[in-house]
Amino acid sequence: MEESVVGPDTLKGLGQTNLRQGLARLDVARLTIDPPNRVELPTFAGLEFADLRQIELAHLGNGPLAGASGLQMLDVCGTKARGFGFLRAHPRLSWLMACNTGLGDADLAELPCPEILEVVDLSGSKLSDGAAVFLAKCRALRHLHMSDTAITDRTLGAVALLPALDTISVTRTGCTPEGAARCESARVGRSVVMTVQGTGVRN
Repeated sequence: MEESVVGPDTLKGLGQTNLRQGLARLDVARLTIDPPNRVELPTFAGLEFADLRQIELAHLGNGPLAGASGLQMLDVCGTKARGFGFLRAHPRLSWLMACNTGLGDADLAELPCPEILEVVDLSGSKLSDGAAVFLAKCRALRHLHMSDTAITDRTLGAVALLPALDTISVTRTGCTPEGAARCESARVGRSVVMTVQGTGVRN
């Protein structure tokens, strides 16, 4: 596997770029495509990390993520996408950063292997309590960020017993101090840093 990194500077003239198929890391964060026409990138079958923050995913066509079944880390924070159905094609994904996107409960359920997720940031997404059942399956989850979403104590209760959980952030949500207290009680012997309504609590 090549350790090459391709960033925005390399992608000037996207339509003519001939990128290597063994690429492991693709960084096109905040890339501006001008004019904003649809541009097809090659498929990166060996891609393990993709940073697609704050870009129009539709402008990249079906390129970088198609066929990347080995993708392990994906950052799409702040991107504009019409649906996240592409997530179902990535069974090895362990890091998902999707804050400030339109990702919702049904999109999250597209992930085929919730049990290997370790880091998930859904702050500012369309997440609600409908995701509680899915999140309860994430047995390897260490860090979970759900601030500025529509979740309530129901979701907090669903993740309370996740054995690997170290950090959970639920500020500016429907979660209450009472719900946090119940979560702490359920996690006897398991330490977690929890931020609820702007207050950090460690049990």
